[in-house]
Amino acid sequence: AVIVNEYSLVVGIITINDVMSTVMGGLVISMDEEQIVQRDANSWLIDGMTPIPDVMQALELYELPLQEDYETLAGFMMVMLRRIPKRTDVVVWGGFRFEVMDVDSYKIDQVMVTREVTPPASTHIEANSSSA
Repeated sequence: AVIVNEYSLVVGIITINDVMSTVMGGLVISMDEEQIVQRDANSWLIDGMTPIPDVMQALELYELPLQEDYETLAGFMMVMLRRIPKRTDVVVWGGFRFEVMDVDSYKIDQVMVTREVTPPASTHIEANSSSA
């Protein structure tokens, strides 16, 4: 709901979560899903909209290439691939394999990140040649 004052100016917004929190207090459980899910010691399923600092912390990375050009994991994938990614596109960097698992229209929903056993000597990119 939008709150409007006597001058027809918007002064606030109330969401259903605000109402439920007021009525039920601490009983309301957040519906947000975790953006980073560690599957095992060497693999993570990460939401494409996860901020880069969170990704770097989870993967224990200190830097990513061209880091000033993006803010999310989806942005990293787009910059590295130099195009809009398709499902199964892969970027290998810094001992990690980043594979696009799910794309909704042009938005990357999920990326599977796997730590490689032996880090590669350089970066390489695998692009899915079939159309999604």
